[in-house]
Amino acid sequence: MIGDYSIMDLATFLTALIALFGVLNSIIRNSRDTSAILREFEVQSKEMSHNHSDLKEKTSSVKGDTEYICNELRTEQKARENLYQNTTRAKEILETMDMMKEVVIQNSKLNAEVAELKVENQNLLNKENDKYFQLTNSINSFKNQLAKFEEHGESEDIRVILRKIEAELSEYVD
Repeated sequence: MIGDYSIMDLATFLTALIALFGVLNSIIRNSRDTSAILREFEVQSKEMSHNHSDLKEKTSSVKGDTEYICNELRTEQKARENLYQNTTRAKEILETMDMMKEVVIQNSKLNAEVAELKVENQNLLNKENDKYFQLTNSINSFKNQLAKFEEHGESEDIRVILRKIEAELSEYVD
């Protein structure tokens, strides 16, 4: 954005300015060609009185110059038509760019939300891992206390149950 104008406004203005310079260039060239034709016409007029056969040859040259001017005028007309078409296309391009800008903004918002969700997910995973480690520590502490009661026959059954619990916990964390 430069001042109150967007880059596309400046691009459109620059395109119109370039087309205008093209039209002006054609007009200047046509003006020079017209001057050259007028001079040639004056020479032809003078020579016409002297030699009628030379006049016919020179007239063909003027005819070629006239065809050239006609072609240049057609080119100028096509340049103007292209200028009008480009102005319409510029509006379409601006609308497309506005739509793309909105998509980019929405995409950045979604990316920010995804990043927040990833952080929240990581925090939840960390909490679950902490709970898993607390449970594992509690089980290990319980095993140590159970080791003190080795003489009782039920301690082996309790160890089997604890191993099953540890296996289920490790499956849950993996």
